[in-house]
Amino acid sequence: MGKYGGKARITIWDQWRFFAWEHALTISADLRNVLPNLAESWSVSEDGRVTTINLRPGIKWSDGAPLTSDDFMFRFNHDWLDPELQPLTNVAVRGAKFVTIDDLTFQYVLPKPNPTFANYFALFGSHFVDPMHFLKDYP
Repeated sequence: MGKYGGKARITIWDQWRFFAWEHALTISADLRNVLPNLAESWSVSEDGRVTTINLRPGIKWSDGAPLTSDDFMFRFNHDWLDPELQPLTNVAVRGAKFVTIDDLTFQYVLPKPNPTFANYFALFGSHFVDPMHFLKDYP
């Protein structure tokens, strides 16, 4: 199913082509609903504090490595919550915790009810995931 790997030679004008643009959740064309995308399903707890994401099996990064909960955990812990990168934690995730359920299921546990967190996650989804297998060796 395709050939993975190789080298990309890019200029500064090409850099936007290499971000993870696909979101786990997405916004419908009419802007009224949150829909699954890389995620097979998602749910919000009754109290609005826990958003659970279930990824579709078989999704891979461009190098063939599987997309897993760890990729979302890595971005959350090493970017969103790293005080050296984000001296002021974004209010949407301030005090939040990431919980890995299994390879394809994870949760964002928020300190206060925020039933619209899934909307935020869908809107800014490419900013919530990075290939941990590749980036973990870079500080």
